[in-house]
Amino acid sequence: MVRIITTLVILGFASAAMMAQSVETFYGIKLEDETTNATIELRPAAGTSAYTLTFPSSVPTLAVGQSRALTVSGSGSGLSWATIPLVTGTTPGVAYFKTNDEVSSSTDFLWDETARTLTLANGTSSSPLLSISKAGSFSVNVTALTLTNVALNAGASATKRGLQISSTGSWVGTNVGLDIVATGGTNNYAATFSGGNVGIGTTTPVATVEINGDMSYTEFSYTTTLSATNNNMDFTGTGNKAALVRIGGTQTAPFTFTGFAGGVAGKTITLLNASSQPLTISNQNAGSTATNRFITPGGDAITIPSYSTVTVHYSGIDSRWYVGAVSPLNFTGYPLTEANVGGTATVLPTATASYIKVTNTDANKDITLENGVATGQVLIIQNNTTSLYYIRITGTNVEVAAADATIQPGQAIFMVWDSAKWQTVSAKS
Repeated sequence: MVRIITTLVILGFASAAMMAQSVETFYGIKLEDETTNATIELRPAAGTSAYTLTFPSSVPTLAVGQSRALTVSGSGSGLSWATIPLVTGTTPGVAYFKTNDEVSSSTDFLWDETARTLTLANGTSSSPLLSISKAGSFSVNVTALTLTNVALNAGASATKRGLQISSTGSWVGTNVGLDIVATGGTNNYAATFSGGNVGIGTTTPVATVEINGDMSYTEFSYTTTLSATNNNMDFTGTGNKAALVRIGGTQTAPFTFTGFAGGVAGKTITLLNASSQPLTISNQNAGSTATNRFITPGGDAITIPSYSTVTVHYSGIDSRWYVGAVSPLNFTGYPLTEANVGGTATVLPTATASYIKVTNTDANKDITLENGVATGQVLIIQNNTTSLYYIRITGTNVEVAAADATIQPGQAIFMVWDSAKWQTVSAKS
């Protein structure tokens, strides 16, 4: 057996003669480290008297500072050229392949051996500093990134954080500290907090959610003209995903709601009636699905005057909307209205007003009344003292004595709607 001590490294300045293919036959080759004398012996398979070691016929072009080495490509014959990568960079950079043939590092990618800290920096590109991608098809829970802080202390008072995010510095434009998007799932949760209090504007929240500052809801503007009765109302078309709904001024007649869609436990909706017409909340009305209906105080219909508000809260236990607050606190009254019954104007707007001052400069006049909107609605009709003629209330929807039906100048009548007729309470003569 022939003993060979050799280093299978061919440098880039190899001559043409060295690059020519050579075939040599050996019984075995032993490689010995010249410093440690450690050896590796290459032997042919059992029963083989010799095998052929074939050198490649040419050496690929090398970059400055690179070298090539012969590597065994199998247990039999055959060697191939492989690049010994060019190693560049500075300490304590983290090594990475800059090209296929060069290992390098960067001052933007550093490992601090003492502090055990990895630092990433990027001041020359607008691309993300760190990009993590999870792909594939799964039938089990999948997490793209897990951060765990299990550090312990021995009683010292210190703050422990799992994640800290800062976006600071001078910036002309919008500055967002955290942007989360969750779409495509059966249920999409932008964030869930399973333990601990949440503080907004405070670092020491003492409640499940504590806000140090103001809070607002996006106002949803509803401008479609409503029907007289509206069942299972969904203002947004997405299950009433709005906490503040403004009903615009396109309404031309009184309108009623029998139920709202999208109720979940604790949900609140505030309506701003910005129209000139009253709106009514109907109690337990079968026109809406049972889980969309309202429960009103006393079981009575609640009428909300124009330019007023009402707030409803959803009970998950009762599966109903409860009327929480009405402003002004006047369920059955409406603002003062002035009416001129001269000419052909003989119908008073009693569906949208509770106090009507009538001016009659034409002649003694018969008038009729619109139906009331809600049981218990009050109505006062006054014939202005500047009038010269009386007005007389007529129609099938009034219950009034003949002596009280005629309202002379300066007189008034007080009535209430009983759900079918206007009943006289008193008359001022």
